[in-house]
Amino acid sequence: MRLKICCENRLGITQDILEILVRHQIDLQGIEVHAEQIYLHFPSIEFAEFQHLMPEIRLVDGVSDVKTVSSMPFERQHYELMLSLKSDLEPALSIDEKGKAIRANQAALNLFNVKSETDLGQVSARIKGINIQRWLDQQSQEKRLQVGEIEQQTYQIEFYPLWLPAEQNTQVYSGAFIRCKLSKAPYPQANQQAFILNQVVQHASVSRKMVRDLKKLSRTNLAVVFEGEAGTGKHFFATLCHYLGGDSSKTYQSIECIGLKPDRLNTQLSALADEDRLGSVIFRHVDMLEIDAQKILLAYLKQNTHSGLRFMFTSQQNLEYLQQEGAFNENLSQTITQLVILVPALRDRKEDLPNLIEILLKKAANRFEKAAVSLSNNALSLLLAHPWLGNVTQLEKAINQAILTHNKDLLEADDFNLAKTDKQYYSLQADLSGSLDDAVKRFENALLRQLYPHYPSTRQLAQKLGLSHTAIANKLREYGINKHTVKVIK
Repeated sequence: MRLKICCENRLGITQDILEILVRHQIDLQGIEVHAEQIYLHFPSIEFAEFQHLMPEIRLVDGVSDVKTVSSMPFERQHYELMLSLKSDLEPALSIDEKGKAIRANQAALNLFNVKSETDLGQVSARIKGINIQRWLDQQSQEKRLQVGEIEQQTYQIEFYPLWLPAEQNTQVYSGAFIRCKLSKAPYPQANQQAFILNQVVQHASVSRKMVRDLKKLSRTNLAVVFEGEAGTGKHFFATLCHYLGGDSSKTYQSIECIGLKPDRLNTQLSALADEDRLGSVIFRHVDMLEIDAQKILLAYLKQNTHSGLRFMFTSQQNLEYLQQEGAFNENLSQTITQLVILVPALRDRKEDLPNLIEILLKKAANRFEKAAVSLSNNALSLLLAHPWLGNVTQLEKAINQAILTHNKDLLEADDFNLAKTDKQYYSLQADLSGSLDDAVKRFENALLRQLYPHYPSTRQLAQKLGLSHTAIANKLREYGINKHTVKVIK
């Protein structure tokens, strides 16, 4: 219950009112004193006692009115501020005059990867490039704007000094309020490559080899195809190739080829000429581009051979095989496959899983404005043992679903409905267009190409599929699958 008491500014009037509460044995929970107004907050009381309390307060010398209210002014301001901070997507926090965190919104906790303000501790140790304590010691009256580094990202840091009212119209210094905004300024060039590569999980040997190849190829201006199963992160690695290039301050443009009609492709290619600082163009799912559109793309690439642009492509299917099947333009295939990077499936990079899971948990918490989320040992074991047919995309969807469905800080194994997400990925990424016979052949080819790296012996593969050794040998010969065309897992 809250009361608003209108009264004169008389010395001792607050004490007179508080003595009434003491006589009624009412436990005071909060009080605010303003000019000609006093606000009281105490637990709800019986109606009969309330009937006696109100007249007693009204009889106090200088009191003109007493009524119930829903909130006290400062109390309301406090909750409005907290609600604003909680819904704010930009990290914001308050520090005392010694630089210790007092309060932080959820965005700030996620940015610094902590669960509470207590875990933040000294903020100066978490923001690089700015001497926060020196600025605090100066007790400035002015707002300050600086660029600093947080978690290997460049931020614009706004500092607002906190001066609170004190006696005799003076003020006392009480620290600062800090707001962090992602900076458009590029990350320092000397650290940029290291920063970009730190975003790549590469504990598995296949991942390290791919990154080594990526670093070597990124300095050339040759076209490159990123080939791999759905969900492996082909577009992500294409963007890395762009940023690791000679002038990573330039931008890149992505064009989705699935369902892209020739006229629409023409429009998108023409629009590229208007991009002033364009450095790379990434064509996603180029293996799904229609035949007529492939001719338009080939003509564009030939016209822009010396334009300075870097062209990259992602494909789920082997373009050489599609070319042999007549589903991909031979000249286009030869033009864009100057360099090929095979992006490994998640099942082939098991050593990367723990770190990937940690990154995706943090990413989901930031995206959905949740507190930092962790996994129980059973949940982690479940995710590590899962086959992940949909690769990183399926793993991310499973984590997002668990976080959104179960609003808690520690996820258990039962919180992951992997059977449901598996159903979406029990199909091989084969193009099922054309006749039934064509579709069956493409399915066989895709299946054999997925299994062959793990069963390079025709006898092993025949045993796995329940077919004769001769039948498997004939199929491998028909589809051109051998140790020279398909990489074997050793």
